[in-house]
Amino acid sequence: MQGPAHTFTDLNVWDATLQPGSLTLPVPEGHHAIIAVLEGDVALSTGGELGDGDSAVFGALGGDIALTVRAPSTLLVMSGVPIDEPIVGYGPFVMNSREQIIAAFEDVNAGRFGRLDA
Repeated sequence: MQGPAHTFTDLNVWDATLQPGSLTLPVPEGHHAIIAVLEGDVALSTGGELGDGDSAVFGALGGDIALTVRAPSTLLVMSGVPIDEPIVGYGPFVMNSREQIIAAFEDVNAGRFGRLDA
């Protein structure tokens, strides 16, 4: 399904609810991928095993990820082209530089970061 978001590079995001069985996930050439098991039990063809809250990261594959779902499972599967930019993370923020992290905290403290109402 096509969503309203626009990105700078190709990416795929799948939210999958799966029953036990074997499955092959296609990963486009040049994409990196990650599988996060939100709930369930999954065995990877590479020999890894993933359960509730576990994840696996795959480098530039350009192929398939084969897995066996061993119990009803909910997965978040993402793949995308690396953007080759620096990454700096601190607290809840991920930016490109330490200066941007500082600016984000200053924006939050000054009330310029928006508000969530319950």
